[in-house]
Amino acid sequence: MTRLKQVFKNNGERSLILFLELSTARYRLAPGQEVTLYYEDSSEADGAGAPLRIEYETDQGDPQLTIYTDEDTMFLADGAEAETDYS
Repeated sequence: MTRLKQVFKNNGERSLILFLELSTARYRLAPGQEVTLYYEDSSEADGAGAPLRIEYETDQGDPQLTIYTDEDTMFLADGAEAETDYS
C-alpha cells in the first residue's frame, strides 16, 4: 500500500476547524498554521484508490472542513502530532 500525504494550510483570517470522519478527531487551525494528513491509498472511506473526499461548510460563519478518511491523526510541519481541539 502507498502512503499518501495531504497538507492543509489556513490562509484565512479566522480559525479553521478540521473534522476527520470516520473518526471523531477535530482540529483547529489558527491563521497561517498548517497540518499534514498521512493516509493509505486503500482507504475505505470512498473505496480503494479514491482521492480524499473533502467537504467545506460554515457553522455560524466559521469555516470548517470535513475530511473523509480512515485516519485519526494529523501532524504539524515539524512532524509532531497535532493536538485535537473539541472546544
